[in-house]
Amino acid sequence: MQNRRAPGKSARGFEVERPSSSYIADILPPAAHRDRPADTIPAKHLHSSLNKVRQPVNVVKWTPEGRRLLTGSTSGEFTLWNGTGFNFETIMQAHDVAIRSIRYSHSNEWLLSADQDGVVKYWQTNFNNVQSIRAHDDAPVRDVAFAPTDTKFVTAADDTTMKLWDFASGTHESTLSGHQWDVKCADWHPTKGLIASGSKDHTVRLWDPRTGRCLTTLHGHKNTLTMVRFEPSNGVLLASCAREQNGRVFDIRMMRDVFMLKGHEKEISCLTWHPIHSSLLTTAGNDGSMFHYLLDEQSPPPGIAATVSPYDLPNPADAPAQTLYPAHRVLHAHDYAIWSMDWHPLGHVLASGSNDRATRFWTRPRPGDDSYTSDRWHIGQEAAEARGTWKKAEAQRQQQEEEMEDEEEGLVDQKMPARLPGLPGLPGLARPAPASHSVGINPERAQFLDMPGFSIGPPAPPGLDLEALKKAFGGQLPPPPLANGAMPPMPNFANGMPPLPPGFMLPPGFPLPGTAGQSPTPTNGGSIRRRGPLPSQEESLQAEMRQGKFRTASSESNGNATVGAMGKTKSGKPLKVRSYPKFDSLEEERLYRKQHLAAAFRMFAERGFDEGVAGHISVRDPILTDCYWLNPLSRHFSQICVSDLILVDEDGTVVIGDEPINAAAFAIHSEIHKARPDVHAACHAHSVYGKAFSVFGRELDMITQDSLRFYKNHAVYPQFGGVVLDREEGRRIAECLGDGKAIILQNHGLLTVGETIDAAAFWFTSLDKTCHAQLLVDAAAQGSGHQKTFIPDEEAAFSYQQVGTPEKGWLAFQPYYDEILAKTQGSFLK
Repeated sequence: MQNRRAPGKSARGFEVERPSSSYIADILPPAAHRDRPADTIPAKHLHSSLNKVRQPVNVVKWTPEGRRLLTGSTSGEFTLWNGTGFNFETIMQAHDVAIRSIRYSHSNEWLLSADQDGVVKYWQTNFNNVQSIRAHDDAPVRDVAFAPTDTKFVTAADDTTMKLWDFASGTHESTLSGHQWDVKCADWHPTKGLIASGSKDHTVRLWDPRTGRCLTTLHGHKNTLTMVRFEPSNGVLLASCAREQNGRVFDIRMMRDVFMLKGHEKEISCLTWHPIHSSLLTTAGNDGSMFHYLLDEQSPPPGIAATVSPYDLPNPADAPAQTLYPAHRVLHAHDYAIWSMDWHPLGHVLASGSNDRATRFWTRPRPGDDSYTSDRWHIGQEAAEARGTWKKAEAQRQQQEEEMEDEEEGLVDQKMPARLPGLPGLPGLARPAPASHSVGINPERAQFLDMPGFSIGPPAPPGLDLEALKKAFGGQLPPPPLANGAMPPMPNFANGMPPLPPGFMLPPGFPLPGTAGQSPTPTNGGSIRRRGPLPSQEESLQAEMRQGKFRTASSESNGNATVGAMGKTKSGKPLKVRSYPKFDSLEEERLYRKQHLAAAFRMFAERGFDEGVAGHISVRDPILTDCYWLNPLSRHFSQICVSDLILVDEDGTVVIGDEPINAAAFAIHSEIHKARPDVHAACHAHSVYGKAFSVFGRELDMITQDSLRFYKNHAVYPQFGGVVLDREEGRRIAECLGDGKAIILQNHGLLTVGETIDAAAFWFTSLDKTCHAQLLVDAAAQGSGHQKTFIPDEEAAFSYQQVGTPEKGWLAFQPYYDEILAKTQGSFLK
């Protein structure tokens, strides 16, 4: 692959990468080098993610914005993995049986999932299940696909049929019949009314969804089809794979196969197209291998002569299919069959899910890094151990540490039923199964009450270390089994009855003696495990805050308390949240500010805050404190790097740089920096919701928690004088801003300031979202007649100290910085 990188410059003006570590800083995302798919081949293993209760992973799917990876397992669970750190975020019981397919709508607003029982469920982007339909009776739904307009979708099932559904009503419209056996896969063309399907009858068929007619039958496979997928960029090619060693690529214009994919030693289980490079196709096998093909390169092994592509012959329709071999092989990507793969929307990370119960992430190696060629994923575990490139004990220790960190951050799902009624791993202490009941009680969910002050059951076995056992169970022994099934005598409680067990709900009108005034503990309504405090912990924390004990629990450090963070290890070691760094020199701080300024521009571009040459962000220079760094006038936010930034003084003179700046930026920012010595950064852009809300010329309503970031800390500049080119108007804007952190410029847009560039950028993002929420609320209130509920001043003032401080603003920006750093591979730092 390295020999393919020609010298010189590409059409977009970027220098072509070369195999040298000095080019790491120049790594660009796939969209920047569409003509070089070889640079995107994901040969490097990034991370392996495993659930605590491991189940085969049937489906992997990136969320539309690429921040998380969603996986579906054979146990019916959805699991969300962080798209940057690849760590666990959330798990929920989505289906009762194995999940077979997951698809997002083209609008990215809806999600469909299908299962082994023939059920299809509708999900919103927040994973709220809004509808469930029985799509096929007594037959697993193997695949689902949306129409290009999202108004309809198709399901393929083992009952030999496909069904078309109206998405809005969830009603069945028509049935596509013609396959002679189970339909194992289906896909809808990204832009046309064309459906492709693959079946156990070894055929691929193309359908007209309007008439239900089969347009053509494509032959070539000799076994059960496992997947068919249209190429998403152009939609001209259709890839298919079956339970055989060869895959095929069809051209729907000629209705024939143009490429045959060879190289697999076992059956091909799934495939995926790259979202940007239309010539990059990845296949995976039942042996856990992963092969990457470049359709414009044959890559024949030694001893095999190259052949000509049908597209290079005078009559492509009659030419034989060209045989392609993988440009790169990852022979040991998984231990068992890979069931699903999906590319990150940006095309820089590939995720895979397997029967080995692991979800793995892959990316391209950095320039000059060839260590991946001898890792365990390429040469196998035994060979890697022999070479010293992989150590089993070290890998297991690292995996255990990652799982422990995940468990400490996540909460155990309280409603997941226990797999066994006893105590696994403790011989002789297994609890006997409860007696059967005839009144509908589920024995597996029966609760065993631990009666304090009473010895229940037989004595502990000789030689058993009770203290060690107690420590292993978190400080409290589990209840031992009853002796001979006898019931212990009831204790004499002071209030007449023991405390109610967690989750026990009293029937209405039946209070127990001594429980007057007690509220039963509510049960959790969903089978979800999330990061965050339990409700009881949150209420206790709020009680501590109302008593003035810092902003978190009183045992936390001031740094944690300032931003509402808390945490200690089991050994009692305090965990400190990251904070604004300390620098050994002003030059280091200058570089830090410039790097985070460049990241802020990238973040603004990601969120659509760019509009031509409008918009500007500034940060004060720590050395020349009367100067500040700005963006050049004609550079798009998404392309700005540290080296592109321009340093100007209070008079607009360029001190460092060789490009002009925005005159409006100088007029506004120079006066703000002059009037507010405490302000080191200012952000202004023409965001959509900010512009829309600025038309009303009024302040925000304090109606949401996020709006409280700007409680009595934002202003409105109530006049529009055209493009701000006069420093006098900039002075009036600074005067209207006062000592606040944000100002709404009427008929213009938003402007935020901060002590750090991080805080100012986050305040702008939050202000734009708050304007969006305000517009939605106002529209809903006017249409429905409902009254808005405002947050009282006392609660608003208290909450502002939790969400609106400069420290919290700086910390809130750090995840965005990490995201940009991961997406760009640090290209903005050059």
